[in-house]
Formats: sequence, structure tokens, C-alpha cells
Amino acid sequence: MKKIMIIIIAGAMTLFAGCATVAPTTETYTSYRIYSTPNSYTLTEVRNALVNTAKEFNNNAVVMNNIPPHPLPETPGRFTIKHMNMGPVSMQFPQMPDATVSVSSTKSPSSSESMHWVAGIYPYKGGYSVQFVMVATYQRGATNIFDPVALGAALGREAAYSQEGGVEGRIKAWFDDFANKITKKVPMELEEAYPQS
Repeated sequence: MKKIMIIIIAGAMTLFAGCATVAPTTETYTSYRIYSTPNSYTLTEVRNALVNTAKEFNNNAVVMNNIPPHPLPETPGRFTIKHMNMGPVSMQFPQMPDATVSVSSTKSPSSSESMHWVAGIYPYKGGYSVQFVMVATYQRGATNIFDPVALGAALGREAAYSQEGGVEGRIKAWFDDFANKITKKVPMELEEAYPQS
């Protein structure tokens, strides 16, 4: 009888621990990377490398082509993140103010995942600053832990994320893949990143 009680208690503790990992939450992650490209390449070459890679990643990319600054500045511009409060929720919108070229898109790999990213090119005397910012939102957990379909889907997502090094690992893989594809066309050197890659 004691063994049965121990098994029941252990099972209940496992269920409660599992419930904590599948409790419904919405998590937002903001990440960025800044690369430099030498001025031995033309703006058209750098632009084409970025835009063509963006088209490989998404079919709904929006491209803005502006006039480059004249004269070229000593240091490049930099992305910004606009914060907007909507009731109790704060939304983040990455922007590339004054970028000569900017590309933006929203990607939803699944119903529980949304990735809004912006990339920009800032020409300056030393070359080009190629910048990427992404705001990724993940619906985690199950809305009803007593619904076997919802619970199974939530546990499946968590297992997939853990195999990729968590959500952070998934985001890092996205940045790596994007940058590696561009680097095959024009060289880029990583200058700054968050989280650290």
C-alpha cells in the first residue's frame, strides 16, 4: 500500500512539474546583429546580397531603397526600437531610420511563433554597416492542460525548442543562416550582437 501511495504521489508531482512547463505564456525576444562589409564592394552588390537572401527567407519582404548620404559619414547610423504601449502590453517595433536600404518582413513558422525582422544597410566612409533586428514572439504552453491534443502540441513544441538550444538557440540559428547566406555573396564581419553569438 505504501508503494502505491509513493507511486501516486510521485506521479502527481511529475504532473504538476509538467504543468509548470506547459503553463500558457507569451514570450517576446528582441535580438540584433551588426556586421561590417568593406568598401571594396559597391552598394548595389551589398544590396543585392541582402535583398536576394531576404527573398529566399520570405516571400513577403518589403524593400525600401533610399538615396545614400552625401558626403558619407565617418560612422554609420544605427537601428532603433520603437516601443508602443497598448493597454497593459508593450509592443516593440524594430526600425532602420535613415538606412539607405531596408528590408522588413514578418514570418510565422507556426501558429505559435511570429518573427518580425528588419535589416538595413548604412554606408559610411569605412564601408557598409549591415544590421539585423528581430522581435520574435512565442506562444508557449497549452491553453488547456486537460485537452490531450493541446497538451501534446505544447509538449512537442517544448521538445523541439530544447533540441535547438531553447528559443534562444532557435533565434541564433535563424541569424546564423541568414548571415551565412549573405556572406557567400559579400563578406561580412560580426561587430556586435545581442545575445552574444
